[in-house]
Amino acid sequence: MLYPAPHPSPALVSMASPGPGRSAAVSAPLDVATIEAARTGDRPAWSVVVRRYHTVVLAIFLGYAIARPRAAELTQDVWLKLYLRARDGLLKVLALPGLPIREARFRAIDELRSTRRAGVVAPIEDVVVQAPSPTAEEQASRQSELALVRRMVQALPKRQREVLALSGIEGLPHARVAERLGISTVRARQTLSDARVRLRRMRAMPDDVQQAYLSVVVDGWSTDAVAQRMDRPRSDVEALLRTAKQHIASGGSR
Repeated sequence: MLYPAPHPSPALVSMASPGPGRSAAVSAPLDVATIEAARTGDRPAWSVVVRRYHTVVLAIFLGYAIARPRAAELTQDVWLKLYLRARDGLLKVLALPGLPIREARFRAIDELRSTRRAGVVAPIEDVVVQAPSPTAEEQASRQSELALVRRMVQALPKRQREVLALSGIEGLPHARVAERLGISTVRARQTLSDARVRLRRMRAMPDDVQQAYLSVVVDGWSTDAVAQRMDRPRSDVEALLRTAKQHIASGGSR
């Protein structure tokens, strides 16, 4: 079932609520790749987050005795504002479900005090976090994109994966991450930054460069095996891998 927010503007964003039986999945944490992708504004990943925690956020408003239609509207507003913050690169950590729950509580208190905040005025007509009835092709595309992000997380150095998991899944501050891993707070902060830079650079690679790099680093394939898989000469694959290293080191610039 969908809860579209009835903003005065025609710009509406559809958020999908969980179907029957999905609320039980809330207790299971999302994987680090999905959370990290959502934190950076990836729409397929954000759809997964909304589906997982929509009922939890809605329940906050209902718990404050806010009528269900208005509670559904406020729930949508919470998700929309968080998504726009992620899209604009303003979310340093996406702690779930803590962050949307805190946002919902603040909004519920404001609602009860009748101190309405200004609504979203950004041009968001093209923002669709979750299609009302995704086609098989759309579902396949989302799954493919999330699978790619997970592979890129696997391609990170071990320490970067550890810091990303503690920060992204558990929402731990840098000091706690450092304590858990036995490193300094400065190093924890820098390692998290390095991981995110590396992920951005991998995502920016051309498709063939990305395919060759992940096949070697994640799948453990040899250069010859990758060449056979891509139906290209070994020299081409070696050039792709050099390009990948260049992207990782400097974002592709020479």
